[in-house]
This record gives sequence, C-alpha cells and structure tokens, in this order.
Amino acid sequence: MNTDKTGVQALFFSLFYFLNFASLGVFLPYLALFFKENGFSGLQIGIVLALVPLCKFVFTSKWTKLFGASPMPHLFAALSVLLANISLYFLVLFPAFITAAVIVFVFSILRVGLLPAVDHCSMEFFKKSGIEYGKMRMFGSIGFIASTVIMGKIVDIWGVNSIVFAASVLGCISAVPLVFLQLSDGFGKGNRQKGSETFPVFFYFILVAVIFYFASFKFFGSFFNIKINEAGYSQFHAGAIWGFGILCEVFVMYYAGSIFKKYKAVNVLIFSMFLGALRLFVIAFSTNLLILYTINLFHGFAFGAYHLSVLRLIQQKLPEKIRLKAQSRYSEMSFGLGAIIGSVLSGVIYDLAGVNAIFAIGGLLAVFSSIIVFIGGKKLETSN
Repeated sequence: MNTDKTGVQALFFSLFYFLNFASLGVFLPYLALFFKENGFSGLQIGIVLALVPLCKFVFTSKWTKLFGASPMPHLFAALSVLLANISLYFLVLFPAFITAAVIVFVFSILRVGLLPAVDHCSMEFFKKSGIEYGKMRMFGSIGFIASTVIMGKIVDIWGVNSIVFAASVLGCISAVPLVFLQLSDGFGKGNRQKGSETFPVFFYFILVAVIFYFASFKFFGSFFNIKINEAGYSQFHAGAIWGFGILCEVFVMYYAGSIFKKYKAVNVLIFSMFLGALRLFVIAFSTNLLILYTINLFHGFAFGAYHLSVLRLIQQKLPEKIRLKAQSRYSEMSFGLGAIIGSVLSGVIYDLAGVNAIFAIGGLLAVFSSIIVFIGGKKLETSN
C-alpha cells in the first residue's frame, strides 16, 4: 500500500473517530439528564434511550448491506450522519415524550450501522497497512474525553438545552472526514457474497455474553450522571470522572498491540468484564467523590479492552467472508439487544428501588457475562 496514501487514510479514520465520539461524549452521558430536566420519569427515560439500541438490533445488518452495496459508500455514510444530527436538533423545539421518541428513532435509524461499518473497514485497513486499529480508534476516546469534561461545565452554566446543540453540531462536523475515506476498500468480493456460513460455537457464547455485559454497561451509561446529581455533586465532576476513565481507555488502545501479543483475546475479554463488574459494585455502595474518580479508571478495560477483544476474536478466529456479518451481529447483540434490556430495565429499577440498586444489579449481570465467556473460551480451545 502507498505510504503517503496510507498515512492520509489513517489520519481521516482518526479524525472521524475523534469527531464522532466527541458528539457521542455529549449525547450518551448527558441525554438522560436532558430528559429528566424536561420532566420525564425513569421509565420514560428508559423507553426513549432504548430506541437507540432497538434500531441497532433491528436495522444494523440492513444498514450495512445498503452501505456495502452503495457505489459511493463514503458519501452514503456522510449523508446519513449529516441528516441524523440535523434531526437531533429538534429535541430542543419538541422535548415532549412522544416527539422526543420520534426524533431519537429517526436519529438512530439514520446512523445505525455507521460504527460497525467503519470499524470493519478500519480493521481491514489495519490488516493491509499494519497501522493498529487501536491507535486510530483511541482518537475517538480522546474526543469523548474532551467533549464529556467540557460539556459538564457547559451544562452547569447554560443548562440542558446546550446538550442537544453541542451533540448536533459535533455530529454534523463528523460527516466531513467520511467524505475523504476510501471505505469501499473494506468491502472485497468475499464481503459482498451472501454467504450463509454459520458462526463457530464459541462465537455464539460471545454473542450471548455481550448481551448481558452491555446491558450492565448501559446501566452505567444511562444513570451515572444522575447518580452524581443525586449525590449533590455538579455535572462538572460527572464529566471529569467520565474523562479520567476514558483517558485510561486511550492508554489501553494505544498499547493494544502489545497486550494482545502477550495475552489471548478471550482472556482479556473475561478480565475486562470482571473489572466492569467490580466498578459497578463500588459505584453502587459509595458516594465518596475520590472513590468514584478512582474506580472509573477501570473503564480502560471495562469498555476499551472489552471492545478490542471482541474485534480481535472476529478477525483472528472467523473466516474473512463472515467477518462483516459477525461485526454486525456483535453490534446488534451488544449495542442493540443488550442496550435495549439495559435501558428499559435500569429505568424500571430506578423507579422501584433507586439509583444504587441499578449499579448493584448491573454488577451481577457483568459477572454472569464473564462466566459465559469463560465457558465459550473452553469451546474455542476444544475447536482449536
């Protein structure tokens, strides 16, 4: 691969991840707070937030098929992102429960397969260029840190409407690098085949495990800022705690190549889920600000290494012609079905038992998921 072209493509992948996750760094941690301040109940917050993963579960494969079939996939992706984030702005104008649900549904369906598709293309780019996926993806974590920390202070000063403004603007800007990415390079003949080949047994264990794990992760993502609010701290601290955690995620992603050379991906995945469970248990039983800052440093593994481990297993253990299919299934099961369960269940638990119960139950789900992966790892060893 041409060195200059490789460097430019790596730059645009990194820039897209930075801008995309800067937008999500506003959307994900703060949207529940926006709805709470507009009078939504815990159940209503859970229902609206569940629309995002519902779309992922139902429409991800359909979106990626359209993306792969498009003669200009980079423009398809850029236009989808632009329209999605323009629609998000209307939350400020129509913040009632029904209208908010419609707006979030439109936003979600327009960009539902974006990250699985770009992740697939960047992993294929890594195979050809040797530039580690983690070293490009870590710029997404940097963008998330920057926007989350800054947004906490902005919310304290200008109120919750600033959440929607910031997410919409950053999301629209993220469409720019997509125009310059050669995303069609990630869709060779093998990926365009309809192949009906099934996944190996161990991968079905992974898919079941990520449902439970991401449900627990959604407990954290949806209600951590509310936990901080109810503990009497400002949203600046909420943003800073998110930021410190994701700084550790950057560290893990930068050294991902070394980590996976030394340890098996399946073992890293189990360890990451265990640390995710430990973080949730500590948050459930503590309101000490220093402890909350410290325990969220586990986020580097609780999400960063977790996500990289699954992608590494897909790349290393599955044949090329079903990798995109596997990537879509992973997105549907974790960011889709798991997040649906997490969004709705956390809202119900909040209404019935309060915010601390959310994190305690989430910790149990994360432990259960690590046990499933352990069993799946044994199946992988047997098949090898």
